[in-house]
Amino acid sequence: MHPLVEQALSMRPGHKEIAMAQLGQDVTFSQIICGFTMTVESVYADANRVVIGYTLSGPPDRVLRVGMGMLPPTLMDAAGRELRFLEGGGRSDANETGCYASFDAGPIAHPITAVDLRLTIPFIAAHEYWGDQLPVIVPCELYNNVTGMGPNTREVRVLGPMVFNLHVVTDTRCRIADVFHKEYIDDFEVTLERVIVTPSETRVYLRNDPPQDVLVELKIDGESIVGGEGRWPSNQAHTVQSWVTPLYNRHGRWTITVHSRREEVGGQWMWTGTPALFQVSMESM
Repeated sequence: MHPLVEQALSMRPGHKEIAMAQLGQDVTFSQIICGFTMTVESVYADANRVVIGYTLSGPPDRVLRVGMGMLPPTLMDAAGRELRFLEGGGRSDANETGCYASFDAGPIAHPITAVDLRLTIPFIAAHEYWGDQLPVIVPCELYNNVTGMGPNTREVRVLGPMVFNLHVVTDTRCRIADVFHKEYIDDFEVTLERVIVTPSETRVYLRNDPPQDVLVELKIDGESIVGGEGRWPSNQAHTVQSWVTPLYNRHGRWTITVHSRREEVGGQWMWTGTPALFQVSMESM
């Protein structure tokens, strides 16, 4: 794996596990447009996430921060479904940047041993500093002045798209607890439907009736698990809570706490009231 991609993946505990344990496939698929290169370096997929590592680089005789100002890539499966972009990050050195992009693998039917995906980058963008020299004008590049970038700096764009067809062998390790247990908080009903644990991520699926915002916390044998900031409504009545931290080998008794009441206390909004508690045994899963 490229060192810059490894550094980028290491920004997140669950992704660091992919890099450190060499769980992903090392690949080398490159495309060049107008002197800028994108290379897919690593691919990983399990039942929760698809994680793709790639590098971006520009002409070596210019001072560039490649990857600045770019839109997230898109990822489609063989059925033509666009997988939700979850997050991305990067680490730069000289004119090269190592990046990762994570996508929601939930819509893909599992278990499967491999999946065909199409990754698309609409354009490559970079911030360029030209110092005391007049800036180079290249016919296939587009330029913008960006507020706050400082003098003698501009944004450079090279239009694509760059398209990569990827055959990804999936990590089939997956622990699933189908719970479908219901609790009540005042006049609010919450159902813990399912817990899915893979090497890259842990997900808790909740049904809220009536639909409303909730706070979800996780403890394993009494230990609070951090890294649970990823949360999104899958629709009006569902909440998916994500922990991007390596929990696949954590068994024991899992306690999932759901808070639904938020009140203003002393000028600050706080979660109050009695929460719903769910106990899930993951000992043998």
